[in-house]
Amino acid sequence: MNEYPPLFAGLSSVTGPISYVGPLDDAGAIPASTTPPRLYRYLECGYALEALQKKRWKVGRIAELNDPLDCSPKLTNTSGFLPGASDLENEGYFKAEFAGNFGLLCYSAKIDSPVLWSHYADRHRGIAFGLDYSSNPLRPVKVDYGFARPAVDCREINAKASRSSDDIRDHFIKKRYSTKAKDWEYEEEFRHFIALEKCLMEGPHYFRAFPYGNLRAVILGAKCSATVKDIERLLLSCGQSHPIEIQQCRENRDAFNLNIEPVNTITPKPVPWAA
Repeated sequence: MNEYPPLFAGLSSVTGPISYVGPLDDAGAIPASTTPPRLYRYLECGYALEALQKKRWKVGRIAELNDPLDCSPKLTNTSGFLPGASDLENEGYFKAEFAGNFGLLCYSAKIDSPVLWSHYADRHRGIAFGLDYSSNPLRPVKVDYGFARPAVDCREINAKASRSSDDIRDHFIKKRYSTKAKDWEYEEEFRHFIALEKCLMEGPHYFRAFPYGNLRAVILGAKCSATVKDIERLLLSCGQSHPIEIQQCRENRDAFNLNIEPVNTITPKPVPWAA
């Protein structure tokens, strides 16, 4: 079985992140309330510094997700999807091909949760990036949470095989791959799906350009070893012209959340040698 399913026939046209799907407002635009004004991506300190320095960050792989049920819809009506294959073979092939062609970048709408800092920022020793995608046409997809796993009907895959890749991506990726178990709801997650063939590959990893244009804040974890001065130096040489705030997580002595305190605001200047 080495023939790609129809779902991936238009993959080469996917140049940017797969983003919002949903109703448009009266002017034909994405409703402003759909994406929060600030989303956060948590990283270990070393990975975050490397992203700022090299102006790129690593795209996550579906096989590395914490939850094996995430991005793993069940297949129905598999007869004829791959001739001669059993239902389990069809399902395994479909999931493997999807995971081999797409990666993802995950964000949260929350920044003051000690649980998120513990799980995704190396036990508060990491860094979070505050990003504004609210005016970007490629907005992240909001993750839904529930008890029933999403299903992919193979008859729909075949029926849509001759239609545009945008339609295929909207129908399957955004709707079938952005639902997680109810227990994950505390994360308030958003995600970008990325076509791996449009990424830079180094070793076993895939990278995308770091979205400096969307960066609005760099937040140091409560136990982060990087200093404010480290971040200032990196931001001053990033080549952007909009202000970027440096913030620090502090212990909240009255409640089980974190205080996010502003430390400095940097307005980068163009790098002379980059002209």
